[in-house]
Amino acid sequence: MSAILDTVALRAHPADQPLLDAVAVVRDQRRRRVLIGASIEVLPRECRAWVLDDRGRVLRTRYEVGLWCAIRDALRDGRLFRPASRKYLDPAGFLLPDREWARSREELAITFDRPLDPAKQLAALEVSRRG
Repeated sequence: MSAILDTVALRAHPADQPLLDAVAVVRDQRRRRVLIGASIEVLPRECRAWVLDDRGRVLRTRYEVGLWCAIRDALRDGRLFRPASRKYLDPAGFLLPDREWARSREELAITFDRPLDPAKQLAALEVSRRG
C-alpha cells in the first residue's frame, strides 16, 4: 500500500489529515502483522469491527483494505488531492506573465475588438445592457 501511495504525493484538507497519518502508520509498520497505534476512526464504519482480531488488535492486511476504501471516498469527495493536479494549482499560473502581457496587450485588444481603456469598455457594456 505505502509503495503505491509514495509514488502519488497526496495532500489532505486539515480535517482529513488523520487519514494520511493512518497511511504513515501502515508505512512505518509494514513488516508487522498487527498494527500498533492505528486509528480505526478513519475507516468506514462497516470496516471498523472487521479489522480487529479476537483480542481487539488491528490486523494490518484488513486495515489496509479498509484504508483503501477510506482513501477512495476521500479522493472522490476532494478531501484528498494531488497538489500537482490542475484543480488545485494557483490560477494565476495560467495567466500571461506580466512582461508578456505588456507586449501582447494591444494586439489582443485589437484581436478581440476590446478597448484598452477600462472606462470605455464599461461605457460600452452599459450601453449594450440598456440596449
